[in-house]
Amino acid sequence: MDEVREAYAKLKRDVWLELNEEFTALEQVRILNHILFDAEGYTNAKSGQPDPKNALVGHVLGEKKGNPLGLGILYLSLAQDLNLPIHGVNLPNHFILCYCDEHHVHHELAAPDNQTPGGVLFYINPFSQGTVINKAEVSEFLSHLELPVDEKNCGPCGSVDIVRRLIGNVAYGFERNGFIRQAEKMRELLLFVESGATETSSTETSTDVDDHNDDAALGGTL
Repeated sequence: MDEVREAYAKLKRDVWLELNEEFTALEQVRILNHILFDAEGYTNAKSGQPDPKNALVGHVLGEKKGNPLGLGILYLSLAQDLNLPIHGVNLPNHFILCYCDEHHVHHELAAPDNQTPGGVLFYINPFSQGTVINKAEVSEFLSHLELPVDEKNCGPCGSVDIVRRLIGNVAYGFERNGFIRQAEKMRELLLFVESGATETSSTETSTDVDDHNDDAALGGTL
């Protein structure tokens, strides 16, 4: 556990030393990407069989690889600890992040009926080395899935949404690997989280799984 804490502290320190308050949003993201993926060698865990550990930040820090959710949560934690306006996005099938205009994002997080995530400046795909994605690409991805381009699917999400998704991913990984009892326990935990959720986000149980290797569909052009 101490090694995990030290690894995270080193990442945070290295990014902080490179950041400058004069940097643009894209320059800040490039610094994060450089430290995490170039200097430290974090990568995606592409495998045919879902591994529940790939969604857990402790495992990601130890092995330097993870699925979209595991890498996304690590990236998000670093960004928020460094006061960067980066938030999770509950995109179906593939967890990504967004860099937001802070003058708008808090209003949108409190207003789930807002159908236009205008506070989002651009998206980030940690599973693809932190590739920057524009709004048109996310809209095209959702259209391919025949889903609406709205706040629920491509706006910034809250921490409870991410916890739901994490538990759902781990449960799915256990189930696919034959650990049925462990999967049942995780789904029980998910029901407990659902019953106690207080954030004004979607109340549907998350079934999104982030072991799909669909990063090619979210390659980024910026």
